Amino acid sequence: MGEYAKNFYRNFKNKPENEAKEYAYQQGKKFGRALKEKMNIHGTDIEALAEVLRAVLKYEPTVRVEIHDGEIHLINEGFCPVMETALAFNLPWGRMCRIMGWPFFTGLAQAVNSNIEFIAPEQLKWRLKGDLYCFHIFALKKV
Repeated sequence: MGEYAKNFYRNFKNKPENEAKEYAYQQGKKFGRALKEKMNIHGTDIEALAEVLRAVLKYEPTVRVEIHDGEIHLINEGFCPVMETALAFNLPWGRMCRIMGWPFFTGLAQAVNSNIEFIAPEQLKWRLKGDLYCFHIFALKKV
């Protein structure tokens, strides 16, 4: 993740944020589709997304992926790859979450179901704000 994030920032730091977000989103979508195929996941429901997220985050010991009332709660009390990279390479942590991490997760989720919305830690609990953990929610959009 370190080199990827460093190169991502180098390539997008002077470009419009929307361009960086779109690139990260498409990378997440591509990765999500490949993972679904590799893992033989055919569903489009919350359980299918939880399975994809657990596979992506299986080497993150402090991450929990839980299903509550039809939503996925992704909770990380430790150092996530974006946070680690930002701190190690002196990159702007908040910006890296906004332009790389969160759009990637949105793309990953929407590879499973295009009607899944991602609610970012910025609106909930975020370690950058001084909270003890980052809290992400994935939910089916209300129609």
